[in-house]
Amino acid sequence: MFIGVIAGIVSVLGFQFLTPVMASKLRIQDTCGVHNLHGLPGILGGIAGIIVTAIKTETRNGHMLTPAMQAAALGSTLAIAIVGGALT
Repeated sequence: MFIGVIAGIVSVLGFQFLTPVMASKLRIQDTCGVHNLHGLPGILGGIAGIIVTAIKTETRNGHMLTPAMQAAALGSTLAIAIVGGALT
């Protein structure tokens, strides 16, 4: 629940402060607020996943979950999102 509360705060602060900067300086228009509503909390969740797997390692289906795997998943997700956003 703590991560959810922080995600909500990050989302609201993104709408308040980051959206105007993106629009004026970077000329990026996020008309639906997808970046703040899904992107920022998603990155926070990815970072939380890295931290949690660093604290407690666990095996699922015979595979060890590691912080490096979590970081690779976050990085690949960001890469796909950036390429998809640039194409759009």
